[in-house]
Amino acid sequence: ELTIASPPEVQISSPTEGQVLEDGATVELSGLVSDGDQDPDTLMIQWSSDLDGVLSTDGADAAGLTHATIETLSRGAHTLTLSAIDDHDMSAEAEVLVTVNGLPSAPEISLSPDPAATGDDLQVSIDLDSVDPEGDPVSYSYAWTRDGTATSDITASISSSDTSRGEVWEVTVTPDDGIHSGPSATASAA
Repeated sequence: ELTIASPPEVQISSPTEGQVLEDGATVELSGLVSDGDQDPDTLMIQWSSDLDGVLSTDGADAAGLTHATIETLSRGAHTLTLSAIDDHDMSAEAEVLVTVNGLPSAPEISLSPDPAATGDDLQVSIDLDSVDPEGDPVSYSYAWTRDGTATSDITASISSSDTSRGEVWEVTVTPDDGIHSGPSATASAA
């Protein structure tokens, strides 16, 4: 009796095609495998990246679900491949293209004048600009607190008409490369 073997079937559910991942973030890989001749949990499974090599060889479960958690992928464009090989050495693979975006560095900031006197506007100075690893332009967002309480101020300066003697003002400046935010910097003035 002749048996005709069928190759495995493979699909990737996460990450999705074209997804932009944050540098340093944990990446969840998940997919589904099946085979007409054998149970999915007996297939040889491999997740790989064209930049980082083999990421996982953990097998699938009885339902054909395969899952791996990758602590970090290197920066750049990756072709992620999920492959399955059955007992007949028949194989199948699926691919997704993802990009790992480098985050802009934290800026170095200061508030001026320091010390501030009554009647002085508070102004944030970016003493050292954030640098984006891919060279993308970086913008900044501003969040101010007065005596530890958030204000609605979102600009680089606070008018002296909004401040009073004895208050502690703090600003947090967050860089953004248009895709992800980078680490913030904080400065305060009393």
